[in-house]
Amino acid sequence: MAKTQVVFIKDALPHGRAGDIKDVAGGFFRNLLFPRGIATLATPNRLKQAEEALRKREEAARLRFERIKAYTRDLEGVTLEFVKKANEQGGLFDAVDKREILKALHQKGFTEIEEKHIDFTGPFDKLGEYSIELRLGEDLPTSFIKVIITKEDSM
Repeated sequence: MAKTQVVFIKDALPHGRAGDIKDVAGGFFRNLLFPRGIATLATPNRLKQAEEALRKREEAARLRFERIKAYTRDLEGVTLEFVKKANEQGGLFDAVDKREILKALHQKGFTEIEEKHIDFTGPFDKLGEYSIELRLGEDLPTSFIKVIITKEDSM
């Protein structure tokens, strides 16, 4: 079976991502990849363009990784304080959940954090001090923030 070297123009998982250079079956290219605009033949000019695009993509990924790593360092030592109504035993009438923690982080300027980054078994329904793990990426170190829940003074 004859193989054809192609450059992927669009992502077509699991076969390839945009900019990938792959050897595929000739019929697969002629019947599927080329008619749908997913890949094109790998000419010397297109190979050079694909390599340049790959280099730019890798550089952008490296810069993003460095930016998130610095962001992770900034998160270390962050403390969130919540004042809530509680009963005599320390049980909260209104628990602290992920959305409330996310809102407090955004108010402190950490706007790139999403709910999926917050890793804790909650919500917190008692007064106290808690530690929450934030995972911003697979290859990044995790950050821990402190959550302190105190009782609201009743007049």
